[in-house]
Amino acid sequence: MVRETEQMESFMQLFMDRFGELILEKEIMVFPTAHRFNARFLFVGKEEKDWTYPVKLENYPVDEIGMKLIHAITNNARAPIVDIAKKAGIDQKTASYRLKKLEQDGVILAYVTAPDFERLGLQYVQINFSLKNPASRKSVMGFFRSTNTCLYALEVLGKFDVGVEIAVQGKQLGKILSEFREKFAGKYNFFDVATITKEYTVIWGPFGSSVEAKY
Repeated sequence: MVRETEQMESFMQLFMDRFGELILEKEIMVFPTAHRFNARFLFVGKEEKDWTYPVKLENYPVDEIGMKLIHAITNNARAPIVDIAKKAGIDQKTASYRLKKLEQDGVILAYVTAPDFERLGLQYVQINFSLKNPASRKSVMGFFRSTNTCLYALEVLGKFDVGVEIAVQGKQLGKILSEFREKFAGKYNFFDVATITKEYTVIWGPFGSSVEAKY
């Protein structure tokens, strides 16, 4: 995640300095908007949630206490408030108030699970679509949400126009793609399907702070 072209250029230079000899081709896509849906494949119910990272780029001022709290909840956002406060080095009352403020201001959008799909008997799949008209993004996302398998949707600028990540069982993927082809015939150019066999959880620090990777 970067704020400006210069920041991206700086990252790419460092990346190519280290891995340039291994890279045959580069493809960069911009995700102006990301949608995180509630995991409807894990429960029966009618409630639908869409936590959206908005298009508009803002510069929210986060002080030292705010940063400590954000770091304190990265691994376990549902830890008892007393533990979060202790980890952040502040008192419990202040921690509770400041977390609610971050939620109200839309900095913290939601607290979500990170399930192990393989242990749940689910196949985790990413599908990227090139559409004949990018205005069809919402319809494509709506279709995949209706399958109750979609966890993420990305509005994309670049080779593709929209991407989705879904969790499916057995022959469910083939059935969903068949329905998609029928419903959106003539509205897309092509799509790319990739099975996610291993996912890396990255604990990253927003607002320019440090990054820690977990494997």
